Amino acid sequence: MSASLARRRLSLLKSTISLPASNNTTNLHSLHSRSSTFTMAPPSPSPSQSPLKILMIHGYTQNGPLFNNKTKALSKHLDKTFSKRYSAVQFDYPTAPHHLRLRDIPGVDVSLLQGGGQQNGQDDDNSDAYAWWRRDDATGEYRGFNECFTFLSKYLDEHGPFDGVIGFSQGAALAAILASLLEPARTRPAELGFTTSHPPMAFAVSYCGFRAPARYEFLYSPKIVTPVLHIIGSLDTVVEESRPLALVDACVDAREKKRVVYHPGGHYVVVQKPYLNAVAGFIDECLKGKEQNGIETEENVEDMDVPF
Repeated sequence: MSASLARRRLSLLKSTISLPASNNTTNLHSLHSRSSTFTMAPPSPSPSQSPLKILMIHGYTQNGPLFNNKTKALSKHLDKTFSKRYSAVQFDYPTAPHHLRLRDIPGVDVSLLQGGGQQNGQDDDNSDAYAWWRRDDATGEYRGFNECFTFLSKYLDEHGPFDGVIGFSQGAALAAILASLLEPARTRPAELGFTTSHPPMAFAVSYCGFRAPARYEFLYSPKIVTPVLHIIGSLDTVVEESRPLALVDACVDAREKKRVVYHPGGHYVVVQKPYLNAVAGFIDECLKGKEQNGIETEENVEDMDVPF
């Protein structure tokens, strides 16, 4: 390859992803010329005696084991990043409490579910799809919402405490809500059944998340103070951009502190290394804040008909 051709290719690469200025800093090219920068602090000289525990929340029609498989690159990267600072890095993947029938899944032709409820030899109830809630198209209400939080309250008490939470799609919306409800200043409606004594999360990461409808405004008012990193696909056709941006606006200082990252893809957990570094850097920043000062509370961040 000629020297001039190599220079042209390097120039093209830099125009797509802003290359790091050093080995410790990741700069991501973002839509509309917005960028996010996270600096990895050096690891602690000796590991903590406690594990780093992260709650992983799957999306609509998924389940815990499936989400585990889909996030292997992310969990491997975080394990490599933090294993020197903690006795272990543990990821918990609960499965949502609401089982979905085949007819509940977007893209399934209900007309083919005939006598005996079968489609191509499969029973209507024979699916591995689950949901944290189901949206009522007529009212916008989240059916099964209270049962979701009764389930999570018990799960946190039995398997926690967790340092942070990472979610995808419906699970990302839930991750932000969970962080909100665990904040000490937040009022918990009794009907949620959310009685856990779990401490606040140090961080939350939202992949393709969104804000719940207006009837659930109590979850966002006052704004969420737990640091939330929002990762948005610029080509996401499942969750329209205004919905994750509405969640961004429900979080304190999300834009000011550059906790919004765009990637040039669609509705999925992006696994390219610059974006993995961004997540690791964000978590590192939050954990440092927790270790030094406690969890900071700031006064002054595929086409289908999606049923959530």
